[in-house]
Amino acid sequence: MKAFAAVLRLDGRAVHDAEVERMARACDLGTATTTWTSGAAGLVAGVSAAPGRLDLAISADCRLDNREELADALEIERSRLPETSDDALILAAWERWGTSCCDRLLGDFSFAIVDAHTRRLFCARDPIGAKPLYVFRSPDVLAVASRVSPIRMLPDVTLTLNERRVADVFVSALEGFDHESTFFREIERLAPAHWLLVENGNVTRRRYWTPPEPVEAFQDEETADEALRHVLSAAVRCRLDRDGSSAIMLSGGLDSSAIVSLACAARGAAVRTCSVVSDEPDCVESARIRTVAGARGVESRLFVASDVSAMGSDLESVVLVGEEPFDAFMALPQLVYAKETGTSSSIVDGVDGDLAVSLLGSPIPHLIRTGRWASALRQTFSESEGRALTAVRRFAGSLLTTARLRRPFTSTDELASIAVDEGFARRHAVRERTRIVSERLRFDPRLPVAHEQWRVLTDPFVASGLERYARVAGRFGIEPRHPFFDRRVLEFCASLPWSLKLRGRHRKYLLRRAFAQALPREIVWSEERRHLGIDVYRALLARFDEQIRDALSMTGAIGEVVDLERVHQSYRKICTKFGSIEDCTVVWRAAVCSIWLNRIATQGRFSAQT
Repeated sequence: MKAFAAVLRLDGRAVHDAEVERMARACDLGTATTTWTSGAAGLVAGVSAAPGRLDLAISADCRLDNREELADALEIERSRLPETSDDALILAAWERWGTSCCDRLLGDFSFAIVDAHTRRLFCARDPIGAKPLYVFRSPDVLAVASRVSPIRMLPDVTLTLNERRVADVFVSALEGFDHESTFFREIERLAPAHWLLVENGNVTRRRYWTPPEPVEAFQDEETADEALRHVLSAAVRCRLDRDGSSAIMLSGGLDSSAIVSLACAARGAAVRTCSVVSDEPDCVESARIRTVAGARGVESRLFVASDVSAMGSDLESVVLVGEEPFDAFMALPQLVYAKETGTSSSIVDGVDGDLAVSLLGSPIPHLIRTGRWASALRQTFSESEGRALTAVRRFAGSLLTTARLRRPFTSTDELASIAVDEGFARRHAVRERTRIVSERLRFDPRLPVAHEQWRVLTDPFVASGLERYARVAGRFGIEPRHPFFDRRVLEFCASLPWSLKLRGRHRKYLLRRAFAQALPREIVWSEERRHLGIDVYRALLARFDEQIRDALSMTGAIGEVVDLERVHQSYRKICTKFGSIEDCTVVWRAAVCSIWLNRIATQGRFSAQT
């Protein structure tokens, strides 16, 4: 992630160099930063000015996939493209098409353009939300940034803790409650597929992209799997740096293995992979990683899950790797990024093939609602693996769901295992908001399959996860790249019928079929997975045991947030080796939140919520 920031004074005062330099220091990710000021406007990091103008400039975190197409539309000679940056293309598009420039951009981006002469600021995010963008507004100033910290460096900015967001730390579903919330009430996120324009002191916000009206285009399996390989291959190719500085995070599952296969076919040089493996000899996941990593044309780096030394010398450095407590909950990718620092400039991963190529929920209610009873019965027996009684129960449940006589299981049951203080949970409507998210993500058999898939893909929980990857990878000077969230791939997958998304008990059926000849059978068709992230968490808990005890002994803000008795109970179980995954999660989240709250409270210009 290329950190950047922009500021526009709404009161007409000039932006001073010292202000922008403070923001630049907060943006610094170990690389050189540049600043630009002109009248009431200022920019930080990677600034590109418009040719012939000193008062119009852009700062961006972007990677465009349609550079040639844009250059042609902008009448820029192809011979000049190698020396023309992506942000310069975006600035030229803004000069030509104004706010509609976003419609022309394909790729991952967030950016800010300031025109000091007209005192305008324009910023936007890509449709899926791969690149974060934060917005702060007061009567005197508007600031945007790819991280919160540069905004906090502005003079006279006092932020108020958003306790509701703190409660979200303890319930996984609530990280994606909405597109806008942050840990400070005065700062919000700009939602994906939106732009914001400040002009004459007025702020306008618009959604510029909505999912296209999908049409189920493929019924023939051979045509469909060839088309999937083609579109996914294009997405992988444009995410691999030509200088060989990209690596692929290989997990041993189908999604990342498919990416490695396509990368090997697309490149003449060796493809670099990086993986976390278990030191247990019978770990199936690790065996699959080694199988793919040992293929011809692959240069692999394997990191043992228990070796967390690269993640930091103390607990604070691990917990505060990102700007939000959520960032400490992706230990496995963080371990990979830490190990790859200085080696890889970008890391390609398989996030999230499950959502792109398949779909949440079961197709049975949809098949019943559309009158395809025979197909519904066949699917029921396939999902039940031939067990008649299980099939009858599953089919009856689908009938009730379709008739709206019963609600499916919701994640509110998760609240029984978390350690949030009951009064704190009531005050911030934790149960009610969890129920809202559960209902929002519940499969709706009334909707066409393609509409249902787009509804899930554009849900806040997807963008929240992508933002987290960007924040954490960015701290190590690495850009995360997600081929399965390429817009072209998503549009293609949305056009697939249910029969190619799910066949029997196999989700991602078309992806499995498309790579059945290229990858080992145990990777393509197996449903068995073991996530090695829990091994990394256990290693962190063991290594920083004393510091975790200290964090849990803080009785300040964290004592109002969590049930400390519940946390200490889980900690005692871990110490006696009887701790479950849930116990590890409770202790880790409480320690993370305690350290984060303490750090925020000591950084100044911050007030508690009133």
